[in-house]
Amino acid sequence: GDFAARIGGDEFIVIVDPLDADTVPADLANSIRACVAQPVKLPGGESYHVSVSVGVAVYPDGGRDATALLTTADAAMYADKLRNRSRV
Repeated sequence: GDFAARIGGDEFIVIVDPLDADTVPADLANSIRACVAQPVKLPGGESYHVSVSVGVAVYPDGGRDATALLTTADAAMYADKLRNRSRV
């Protein structure tokens, strides 16, 4: 039931459904960050490193419809971006 898609520009969404009761949303966000942070090997031997900012919203606390959940996740993503601006 999980789903991932690009929603525009450099923004992506991951929907985890159902979210296991023992899943900690912050741990899931950290797992996504760690996966994306793996270096990408380029032809010629160089590596490309990427970082991401992640925002999480969990139904129903983060919103009761798609718009509210996206708004909550977007606000959390921008907060993450500000907290980790100097992170490489």
